[in-house]
Amino acid sequence: MNVAPEYFGNIMGTTDSEVMFHLALTFGLEVDPPGAVARMAGFIEKMALKYEVPETLWMTLGISDGKTLYGFRYASDGAAPTLYYSPDSEELFRLNPAAREHIGPKARAIVSEPVGIHKEAWKEIPQSTMVVVREEK
Repeated sequence: MNVAPEYFGNIMGTTDSEVMFHLALTFGLEVDPPGAVARMAGFIEKMALKYEVPETLWMTLGISDGKTLYGFRYASDGAAPTLYYSPDSEELFRLNPAAREHIGPKARAIVSEPVGIHKEAWKEIPQSTMVVVREEK
C-alpha cells in the first residue's frame, strides 16, 4: 500500500475518497494542498495505467485548513462532476438580505450543485481547475 503507515490505520471504510484523502496526506496535504492533490491524482492515474484501468479518476474536492478553502475539479477524461463556489458575501446579501442573520461576512462555500433560491449566483468551477479562497490581508 502506498498510504504512509502513520495514516493507514485511520482508514476505517472502503470508499475511494477515503483512500484518496489518505494518499493526499501521504503526499503532503498538510503543508502543500495543491501539490499533494496533484501528486495523489498523478499516482492514481499512474496505477490505473499500470493495471489497464480505462476509467481512472473523477474527483471534486473541497479542502480547508480553517483559513484557506481549496476546491478541485478534475477528471482523467475531462468530464469531472460539477463543482461550484459561492458568491462573495456582499453579492449574497444583495440577493438575500436575510442571509446577514445567518452567514458571516467572510463565509464561502464549495458545493457540488448550486443551492438556495439564487442558484444563478453560484459560480461553476471549470474542468481541470483549482480555486483558492482565503481572507485578504
